Amino acid sequence: MSSENPVSIFISYSHTDRSLARLLAAELESGGARVWIDEGELRIGDSLVERISEAIYEVDFLLALVSPTSIRSGWCQREIALAMNGQISNKKIKVLPLCIENVVMPPTLRDRVYLDLNEDCVGSVADKVLRDVRSHHEAGTSRSAPGAGIQRQRPAPDSNGPNNAPPPSPVLTPQGFRLGPLFTDLLIVEGDGEHPIPEHSARIILDPQFVNLPDELAEWREEIEAEQARRRNEGLTHFWNGLRYAVAGFSVTRVGVDEEPEIFLRLKNADYFTFLAAQQLDREFRDGSTPRSRYLDPEDPQNAPDFMCCSFGVNVAVVSADNKAIFARRSAQVGSGALLWNSSVNEAISRSLDSQGRKPPNLFDVARRGISEELAIHSNEYGLELLAISIDVNKQQWGALFLASLNRLSAHEVVERRSRGVPDKWENTALDYEEFQIDPVIKYLLRPDRINDWATSAAPLFYLSLVRRFGRASVEQRSTQIIAGIDSA
Repeated sequence: MSSENPVSIFISYSHTDRSLARLLAAELESGGARVWIDEGELRIGDSLVERISEAIYEVDFLLALVSPTSIRSGWCQREIALAMNGQISNKKIKVLPLCIENVVMPPTLRDRVYLDLNEDCVGSVADKVLRDVRSHHEAGTSRSAPGAGIQRQRPAPDSNGPNNAPPPSPVLTPQGFRLGPLFTDLLIVEGDGEHPIPEHSARIILDPQFVNLPDELAEWREEIEAEQARRRNEGLTHFWNGLRYAVAGFSVTRVGVDEEPEIFLRLKNADYFTFLAAQQLDREFRDGSTPRSRYLDPEDPQNAPDFMCCSFGVNVAVVSADNKAIFARRSAQVGSGALLWNSSVNEAISRSLDSQGRKPPNLFDVARRGISEELAIHSNEYGLELLAISIDVNKQQWGALFLASLNRLSAHEVVERRSRGVPDKWENTALDYEEFQIDPVIKYLLRPDRINDWATSAAPLFYLSLVRRFGRASVEQRSTQIIAGIDSA
């Protein structure tokens, strides 16, 4: 390929596969390609969404390293979605999958041919990739099916084999939420959908201390603060260091003859830059360990150190008066869940907005604020129920799942009202709605063009909302039948 116009390649990978990605990048660069790999080009404190979106826009090809870890990585799935769906511009980036460890391809890539990749064959794989991308690049076939030069494709696994799809029945497990082929990393800590947590039973206790960062994480925070100050001074997009809370403890009990749930959430002071520092979960410390390996126990996410839990988000499923479930697609500018379909409303607890003096915040009021800011719906226009408390165990982010049932507004009226302007309209790029019945909602969650584009809490929240309306037995029975039909199709 011409050195004056080299082909450009973005490598999407999970950081557990970093060494393999580095080897591949070196081979590709030695063959004349221009390679974008985040560790070399992404500065600490950069907007991840902004820089990755820009990078994908600028390249010709995206190499997706598909491994057991990457198929559960929100970032990897988002990068693939950006390239395949043209979400940054009308330019269609070609996606070339490389399979690691005999993993089953996610649905978005199953119709594409791919190569197996391991450390022993990096050189030969790079040669084949370069021949393939060169033929596309020189022919200018930007709309051709990628992978034309790659000959091997593994057949779909036997339905009775060890790599078959998850069991059809929807299950809330310690590892996350599973609904047939849909899996997210959301752990339901408390709540089953049938027994809402009353407002007076959601208690928050404030600890006035600021979380204490270990020295190396404190250094990362200083890097972020300096970089964001630089970007602000240069008039560039930057993050504001908003005041946040960290989760320092959680407990639940039962009260009264009906064993009504009562939760206690203990919060410490934190800020957004502390959150960003701790969220670099797979960045290596000087000794080679990472925040994930050093501080998080996947079997016990509730007992993570407070400085690793500097996020508490509120998600709301809004159901209109004409019985429509409302879904929102997050914009590229938000810090969490960018470009993914999510609940109707998503809001983080703010120390500056949700606490008055030393008064603890109220989870229900945070949800009400989010509904007002994102949909311009007043608190007297709906009923609000707290269905569950959750943890995203991959990102160590806590949350509350709410259902808001509108009294009079139809889904169309909600969309129209939002079109006339709301304070946080920039956070979502689109609204969609579906009939709020078991069949339509389950099928919507499992749609081929949606199943890999859900934020972590969205599917569990809408599932629990169905349970609240129709009862767990009915929802599970019908969901199982729907999933069985999908599997046999």
